[in-house]
Amino acid sequence: MAVSTEAGERRARQAGGSGIARWVAVMVRGDRLVPRFARYAGASALSTLASQLTLAGLYGLGRTTAGVAGVLAFVAGAVPNYLLNRYWTWRRRGRPPVRGELLPYVAVIVANGLVAVALTIAVGHLVEPLVHARPVRAVLLGVTYQSSYAVMFVVKFAVLDRLVFRRGPAPGGAATSPAPTRSA
Repeated sequence: MAVSTEAGERRARQAGGSGIARWVAVMVRGDRLVPRFARYAGASALSTLASQLTLAGLYGLGRTTAGVAGVLAFVAGAVPNYLLNRYWTWRRRGRPPVRGELLPYVAVIVANGLVAVALTIAVGHLVEPLVHARPVRAVLLGVTYQSSYAVMFVVKFAVLDRLVFRRGPAPGGAATSPAPTRSA
């Protein structure tokens, strides 16, 4: 049985501390965030696979530079990540509001992607003169690329959950996610 949003918010207030600490307390105690986080992790795993295959395929096979491979890997993961998260993780339907959802989502993933691509390029420049085997360099670049995303995994979920895909009416007044319940 799902816990009402009001009950989850009450538990968060009782937990005290910072906003993130309260959010974690609610998540650990079993609000609807746990199944949502599990779907988010699944969507992230699938988009990670798309990114890694793109990066390894393009760079590992000698088709392009680390920078180009990093940018294309980012795009190859970002598109399925948005679609999976919007429709599956947060169960949003209808046309996405551009300013309320699409632009904030793009800002979050672009910031994350810029860090990943910058680190990939930097490591590429560092290891190229030291490691002569291109497949080994490709593995090092893959680890670098994914490590940057691993660090931001939980933070990104919190931002997407609380800011980008927050509960509320969609354009036209239709609810895009379950409305919070109120106790009498």
